[in-house]
Amino acid sequence: MEEIQINVGSLSSIEMLYYNISPILKEIRKTAMEEKIPPRIIWDFRNIVEKKMNMATLTAFLSIAKSISNYFGKPSPILLRWNPSIIGFLYDISFFKNGLELSIISVPKEMIGGFTPHTTNPNTKIVYYNEVPTIFDDKDSISVNQWKKKNRERISKSLIVSLGNIFSNNIFEKVWNDRFKYVLSNVAAELAINSLLHGQETVFIGIQRSSVGISVSVCDSGIGFLNSMKTSNKWIKKIDKTTNIKCLVYASLWKEYDIGLKLVIDEITKNGGWVKMSSFDSEVKWEQKNWTSAKKIFDRENFQIGKQEVNDILGPPEHAFFFQGKEKNGYYVIYPNSIRGSRIAFEIPFK
Repeated sequence: MEEIQINVGSLSSIEMLYYNISPILKEIRKTAMEEKIPPRIIWDFRNIVEKKMNMATLTAFLSIAKSISNYFGKPSPILLRWNPSIIGFLYDISFFKNGLELSIISVPKEMIGGFTPHTTNPNTKIVYYNEVPTIFDDKDSISVNQWKKKNRERISKSLIVSLGNIFSNNIFEKVWNDRFKYVLSNVAAELAINSLLHGQETVFIGIQRSSVGISVSVCDSGIGFLNSMKTSNKWIKKIDKTTNIKCLVYASLWKEYDIGLKLVIDEITKNGGWVKMSSFDSEVKWEQKNWTSAKKIFDRENFQIGKQEVNDILGPPEHAFFFQGKEKNGYYVIYPNSIRGSRIAFEIPFK
């Protein structure tokens, strides 16, 4: 049996996770069908650094690793240096719990010890939801809406219960009003049920309240924005050269009402935050500047017949992995390789 070690890097950003793992995942996908005996995938965590790990990246990793464990039908071992601070952090945020419960990873029992638990910020946690529904008939919109309403409420309430400290903290209450807390919990729930319904895959939600603000990430290893929109919006099939980046941008801009991405991005950017969306080979980061501009330029009357390209709305893409310094204005990028699924992260700073 061939053994393949995948170096995940520092897990300090989703961009660097793409850089480190997407080329080797491409090779694995290419050769997997040719191999009689599946390889043994090992995730190499030896380069992660204490206090440098990013919650959105850890959440994204779990969703990506789940797609690998699903494909090969077994969990993948983690190669990890024994460092009580790092292992204690991963334990406290439920990284190990989630990975082991879902058979995504395997970790030697003797490795998870030698630290004092629950010393990490209690307002930092990764949770998952895996109640994937049976695929509804295309004409059964009533059942779909009933399922979405029921599960949006269920997930929203469970997020507030399990992560209540994030929403009830005195600093949070002073800075944000009740409406925004409602929007925040419902936004995470709405993104989660879209992953369950359209992505047909377990969804991971990472939430963190730090000294600078609140960050939320919603990640799955499902069919991605392009395939999801083809399934749920027939007009997408009529557009020539539909791409992942086009679907990310369209999904952000086209819905004027209801709890959806447009409302999410509006609420967050006007409060000084950002929203980052990625799916397969594409990523877009919305900041107030490029979001305000995109809304003005977006052709709401004709977008469903594909008359407007992403370049028309946002200009040319940045070069993959070399767009530092563009973050405050927003950007989009096309990566040379793909990572299955969808990842949405947003951050709201304390003012």
